[in-house]
Amino acid sequence: MDALLVKYFSCSLCNKILLEPKELPCHHVYCKQCLDDSQIHNQESKCKKCGSKFHLQNGVASLPTNNSLKILVGRLIAGVKVSMVAPHPECTECEENAAAI
Repeated sequence: MDALLVKYFSCSLCNKILLEPKELPCHHVYCKQCLDDSQIHNQESKCKKCGSKFHLQNGVASLPTNNSLKILVGRLIAGVKVSMVAPHPECTECEENAAAI
């Protein structure tokens, strides 16, 4: 299981498991810590994978977290089998927000 996590669910900058996956506007994902360390705050930067330019006006925290990936990695780490037939992992935050509406 560890080899699977490292091969498919690791940050291409630090090669560690994506625990806090942040998604760039080009949809490539890096861990929050690497983006924080890369000094991309409030300046124009390029994606390391595709070269797309982006500008963060409010720093790394303003990038969306890829919650589906975060949940999947969390379940894999916890040893819970995730069915590939299911449409997507459950999102309790979405369910809580829907109940409040």
